[in-house]
This record gives sequence, structure tokens and C-alpha cells, in this order.
Amino acid sequence: MAVVFSVACLLVPAIGAVYVDGRTAIIALAVGVSAAAVLTYFTRPYNLPVAARLSAPSAALLATAGILAAWSLAWQHAVILLAASGLVIRLVQAFYYNRYGAITRTAPVLTCVIVEGFTLSYLQKALSPLGQ
Repeated sequence: MAVVFSVACLLVPAIGAVYVDGRTAIIALAVGVSAAAVLTYFTRPYNLPVAARLSAPSAALLATAGILAAWSLAWQHAVILLAASGLVIRLVQAFYYNRYGAITRTAPVLTCVIVEGFTLSYLQKALSPLGQ
């Protein structure tokens, strides 16, 4: 299941690049990966080797990359994207703790996919000339 989510984490921005534009896809990928890194750092998923090797400077660098990518837009869009990312991180964390009792391997990748999907759908509407 983790492999399917990992592939989806890479395919979502690639498909978004076809429908929106490359800049939006890069922003979605950066914000999604930073959300996954934040979840991984703070929850330390069970039996996930990358969680043991993820140091504080590495997690801070990934989180900063996502924040800077979001702030490359107007500040209103950045605030919405970062707030939504934080909400998704917290909802995925709560779901996994309530359902499985721990964060599993699929949680960071699921977080990445949800945040990327939201970012693409929001930016497609927000940056559209018609605003539809």
C-alpha cells in the first residue's frame, strides 16, 4: 500500500502540470513533501527507517522549502495553503492514532497526496483568470 501511495505522491503533481502549469505542480510537490516531513518528524512512524534518520535540521529544511514555495504566491494563498496543510497533518495523525494506535508507513505518503491534491485544486481555482 505504501508503494501505491508513493507513486501517487509523484503522479499527482505530474498530472497537475498537464492541467494547470509547471509552477503550480512544483509548489504542490514542495508543500506536500514538507507536510509529509513534518508529520514524519513529529510522530516518528512505527518501523519506518527514514523516521529514525530524519534529523531536526533536515526536517526544518524540508519544512522551510514548503513554506517558501507557498510564499512564492500571494500571501493570502500562502496562508490558506499552510493552514490547510497543518489541518491535514493533524487529521491524518488523529485518524491513524484512533484507527491503528500508531502512525504507520502509509501516513506520511497519504498526507503528501492529500496536501498535493488540495494545493492543485485550490491553485487551479484561485489563479484562474475567471476565478471559477
